[in-house]
Amino acid sequence: MRKLAGFTLLEMLVALAVFAMLSLGGYQMLHGLSLSTSVSSKRSQQMAALERTFALMGADFRQAVFTKLRGVKGEGVAGGAHWLGSAQGGVSLARIGWRNIDAKEQRSEVLRVGYLVDNKGYLIRQFYRHLNPSAQQQPIRQKLLAKVRHLSFRFYLKGRGWQTSWHRNDQLPMAIEVEFKLSSLGWLRRIFLLPPGPQNEQLVQRAQEDLND
Repeated sequence: MRKLAGFTLLEMLVALAVFAMLSLGGYQMLHGLSLSTSVSSKRSQQMAALERTFALMGADFRQAVFTKLRGVKGEGVAGGAHWLGSAQGGVSLARIGWRNIDAKEQRSEVLRVGYLVDNKGYLIRQFYRHLNPSAQQQPIRQKLLAKVRHLSFRFYLKGRGWQTSWHRNDQLPMAIEVEFKLSSLGWLRRIFLLPPGPQNEQLVQRAQEDLND
């Protein structure tokens, strides 16, 4: 009678060791791929949030209008360190172009908006539905970026250069520089040009309509 051949204990151990190594390698590959996808997705979300922030700032600053704001020292634009109660820098301004489609709301097309960093490190864009709100009215707040380590604004005036604060009552700055530091992306800086020259009388007239509400 022929004796049946089988695997020896040593062969079984070697086979198990090879299988374990292949399984570990496959797991590490899948884990690395999953981690890479997660990091890439998170990075894409951060870049999208950054682009949206710059787009909002650009739209606000490029349509800044020279007008009075109740309780604000400065005509249309004001800002500096800890402005608006910011943990870092802050800026506030009035901007034209807030469209009131079909006049569905009782409001002006001038928007009072500001940027600041709250005590949790979020970059906040806040605005009021009326140019000169009552003391009881709270602003509407939008969280734009997280983990902001630094935020500062500078204001350019021809003949004076860059200023770290702005509270003038005779003109708008020519440009606003925004600089901030994110824990994930590091230091970032962008310069926005404001409307040149004296403000259009029609824009000022629209802004003043809210003062009489």
